[in-house]
Amino acid sequence: MRGRGLLLTLVLILPVIQSGLSSLSSSSVTEDTIQIGMPGEQVSLSRSGDDVVGASASRFGPGNSTVSNPTGCLRIAGVCPSFDTEFVALRNDGTSCVEIRGCGISDGEGKVTLNTNRTLQPDEEIVLCSNVSLFQRVCPGKPALPILSNCTSILGRFILADKGDEVVLTDPSGIVTDVVVYGDSDYAGPGWSGKPVDKPPKGHEISRRSHGILEDTNTSSDWLIAPPGRSDFAPIATTALVEPFLAPDNACSRLIREFEYSSSSIHASVYELNDPKIVSALAASARRGVSVEVLLEGQPVGGISDKCKSAALELDDAGVIVSFLKSKDSYKRYDYLHCKYAVVDGRRCIVMSENWVVDGINRNRGWGAVVESRDLASFMMQVFEQDSANGSLDVWPIGKVLERQGSVNSVGPDQARAGLENLVRFEASVRPLVAPDFSLGRLGELIENAKSRIFVEQFYCDPSWLESDSLLSSLFSAASRGVAVRVLLDSSWFNSGENRNNTAVVEGLNRRASEMGVNFEARLVSEYHAFEITHNKGMVVDDITVVSSMNWADVSFKENREIGLEIWSEGVASYFSNAFWEDWAIDPYPPIVSLSFRNVTVYEGTPVWLDASRSTDNVGIAGISWDDGADGSIEWEGLTQLVRLNPGRHVISVVIVDKFNNSAKSELEVVVLETDDVDKPSLLLYLPLATGVAGFVVWYILKRIKTG
Repeated sequence: MRGRGLLLTLVLILPVIQSGLSSLSSSSVTEDTIQIGMPGEQVSLSRSGDDVVGASASRFGPGNSTVSNPTGCLRIAGVCPSFDTEFVALRNDGTSCVEIRGCGISDGEGKVTLNTNRTLQPDEEIVLCSNVSLFQRVCPGKPALPILSNCTSILGRFILADKGDEVVLTDPSGIVTDVVVYGDSDYAGPGWSGKPVDKPPKGHEISRRSHGILEDTNTSSDWLIAPPGRSDFAPIATTALVEPFLAPDNACSRLIREFEYSSSSIHASVYELNDPKIVSALAASARRGVSVEVLLEGQPVGGISDKCKSAALELDDAGVIVSFLKSKDSYKRYDYLHCKYAVVDGRRCIVMSENWVVDGINRNRGWGAVVESRDLASFMMQVFEQDSANGSLDVWPIGKVLERQGSVNSVGPDQARAGLENLVRFEASVRPLVAPDFSLGRLGELIENAKSRIFVEQFYCDPSWLESDSLLSSLFSAASRGVAVRVLLDSSWFNSGENRNNTAVVEGLNRRASEMGVNFEARLVSEYHAFEITHNKGMVVDDITVVSSMNWADVSFKENREIGLEIWSEGVASYFSNAFWEDWAIDPYPPIVSLSFRNVTVYEGTPVWLDASRSTDNVGIAGISWDDGADGSIEWEGLTQLVRLNPGRHVISVVIVDKFNNSAKSELEVVVLETDDVDKPSLLLYLPLATGVAGFVVWYILKRIKTG
């Protein structure tokens, strides 16, 4: 008995004092009896009255060395060793139901056997974890069992090592059915080949990349490392009415219009928000009874700015529910909440590339779309509700993130109404794009199926993509099939660094296109545009348009929460293609002609001053020509001309050309009257002048006499 008491003490304290091991101290054990056996003996956990009791004593470990692959296929779906609640997720990857009773998981030091009669349907998961309540805050709604429960029997010591370990899944007969090895484990048994999966950082899970029997290679390539609790949405398609728009042209106006006309609810998920007009519109909506919720990124690059803090507090004052996605003890589902969308009244969605900040939405080039579709709105609400779920570890209410301070000065939303007269609407088929769930693969499919054209306009593109299997290589594959490809990237100074060097990307793309001899061209947007930064993340493929928040970099597609739309519409594609070609132009703006007069009448022999010196151009005027008679024959050149014209009516056209060959044309009219056609003036007309001169002479003589 003393020996067993000592063993019990060691079993309870070793998990706490052993370096590099996760602790089970936070787990809730509600069982009435815990029986600890000698090393290698069965450990039974049972509650009085339960029908699950530990099996007879046996040695722990994988058992039979054969790897089984049955039709009903229970596999390891995920392993999270370095977390406040370590867990192992099991999933039925087969096509038929699987009974899990008798299946076991082992780490080489201990083994957990499932004693529950539960049956898993195809694609259904169940999780064994050390703290069910904490796990439910990470993965709400996912079925979970405590490792220490009446549904399990434990042999030895099952605690996953942070630095490295193996997890071996066996069927009721002891046959190995699946294995995952990570970190510094030297496992060399059945079910695994090659190097281990990298050691996951704290708060991250080793997760199987895909479902299905044929996807298992028993190597590290089957696995990825990501925080647990990420979504796994599947694509949908729906018909909708789409209203495209551009930033900075009318993006702010479009947002405010939707908010002002909302009647029941607004749900917005945005990286950053501080535009006073948008803030005022959201606050005003909340004050008139609309339910408004806003989810913001709690750790943007550079931190939350003072303007964004003030904006969030003003919204809070107005009754808006404001939350932040922010890490908790190194846990955060996504590197950044980088999306920019809103759902209004459960039927209209706004998706765009621009953040809702003064320096962005009003100055940057971006694309956006308002989509009317209850199906799409329902899908987007599922995304919003999962991302902003109250109680999630990484969702923080505003009171726990910001201290009370001054607010943004409200600016009436009516001041932002300009631009709505250009509203256009098209019928379309629309599909949402969600990162990291499925957006990267979907964009690849669109490029692979392109028939005639691909236009890409991006804030930046990762230079490493030039040398990797990426969307850039997919573009070249399309070009080799005869597809015309154009890539336009931002030219701002902060996209000229080592990791964000758009210049290097453009040079690399053009060099490869030249070597391949394909219709592929890339360029940086010129400085001669009305916007400051090309912040767009858009693409046109044939008659399909992508409007999104996704930069062309791995982190955007694999680590961030991003949202986009895939819009199938010839009209929408034409709208954004026209915008693309305008941005593609080095200088899209012609000169502005300004003349000193439009119509004038003079007498024969009177010189006429032709003056276009007040004309302007954004890059500079290269030439001005004057054509008397508009017959195509140039009579004079230069900004100004002093000319004498023959009697008659003269229509003179002026053409101004800038340095990039943009031109503007205007006309003026000069009527020259012959002298014989003019009535000779009577001598009486000169009488006032003669009288005046005579009076002056008399005054002058008298003055001289007086002073003489």
